[in-house]
Parts: sequence; C-alpha cells; structure tokens
Amino acid sequence: MIMKNMKTLFVTLGLFASVGLFTSWLITNSNEPNMANNVGDQLEIVQTAPIEDVSSTNLYIGEPDAKVSIIEYVDYKCPNCNRFHRDTGKELENKYVNSGEAKFEIRLIALLGPDSGRSAQSAYCANDQGIFVEFHNALLDYIWENHYKNGDYSDEFKDILTEDVLVSVAEPLGLDASEFRECIKANKHESQVEKNAERARNDEVLGTPGFKIGEQKFSGTQPISVFETLIELELEEE
Repeated sequence: MIMKNMKTLFVTLGLFASVGLFTSWLITNSNEPNMANNVGDQLEIVQTAPIEDVSSTNLYIGEPDAKVSIIEYVDYKCPNCNRFHRDTGKELENKYVNSGEAKFEIRLIALLGPDSGRSAQSAYCANDQGIFVEFHNALLDYIWENHYKNGDYSDEFKDILTEDVLVSVAEPLGLDASEFRECIKANKHESQVEKNAERARNDEVLGTPGFKIGEQKFSGTQPISVFETLIELELEEE
C-alpha cells in the first residue's frame, strides 16, 4: 500500500508538472498544431463551468465491462488527437484493450468550428447503426491521409468535414447512408456533444486530447509510461 501511494504521488506530481508546462505551451506556441485551437475558449471552459453530474451515451473502444476506463476527450479536427490515436493509443489498445483489461471511453467535443460539432455528432449517428469503432478509425484515417500527413495543419481551422465527406467515410462501412445523412442534418445528437462539453469542464480539460484515468486528469500528449502506470494502479485496486 505504501509503494502504491508513493507511485500515485510520483505520477500525480509528474502530471501536475506536465499540465503546467502544457498550459504554458498553449499560451506561447500559437502557431503549433492543435494546441493553438481556441486557447481562450478552452481556458474559459475550465473557469466558468458549473460542476454538475451529466448523464451521457458512452462510446467505447474495447469491452464496456473492462476494469479500467481510459476516458479520452477528442475533437476530430485536432492533429494531436490524431497522432495519439495512431501512436500511443494503438500501443495501449494492443497491451490493455485487446486483453480486456481496459477500455477507451471516447467523449467527443467540438472546439474547432462547425465541422468539429458535425463530425462529433456523426460518430453518434454511426453508433446508432452499431459501427462507432469502425467509423471512428476510418474518420481519423481520412483526416490524416488527406489533411495532416504532410505536416500541414492549416486545415485544422477550415470547414473540411462536410456532410458529404462524412457520408463518404461512413458508406463503405456498410451503414444506411440515407439514415446516416438524415441523422446529421437533424442535429440528432447535438445535446450529447453539449453534455460531453459539460463533462470536459467538470474534468478541467485544458485542451485536446484530454484524459481521465481513475482520479487523475490531464490534457495533452504524455509518454506512454504515464498511461501504463495509471492503468496498472487501477488494475491493482480490489
């Protein structure tokens, strides 16, 4: 128990340091990918939101009853979310999610313009037809291959994820394209995305990607060792 408490302390101190550096980096690096996205709006979210319990439809990668939840706040337009998905996220999936020990709970938020909200809602529309994970992966792959792969992140601030683009990503996955399109047009899941924003405020998310594992909350990319330590601590809980 003493060793576990010490590990928790060291991880907590490391995360506080990382978050402090991350916040400073947000303010001083306005031309870098993703972390420049609406910095003032993100900080305002943390400072002004009421704290309240918010019910939500949960989107999972992995088994819903897995012991450990890796809560991840995602804006599909965010380049760093995409890089996390392709690198550290995949490593964690291979090590913990595929084994059934952990799951990702994806909370989609909209920080970067109208297509952030449109794409977030579209993932819930795909979930209505039972293909969230497939759509989530396909959409991130589409954005990477068509917009961010060459290292140009200027499209982060453009309206690139149109209704037609989202349908073109979803249709090959086998869903009903007409139903999917109507779901997007009707803003069927707008309130869900708003609920996720409240959860982000409650979890003091400073930027995307944002994470919560157990009681630890942090924003921005972190070494995989941080995730591994926190996951192992949760797995040790009785």
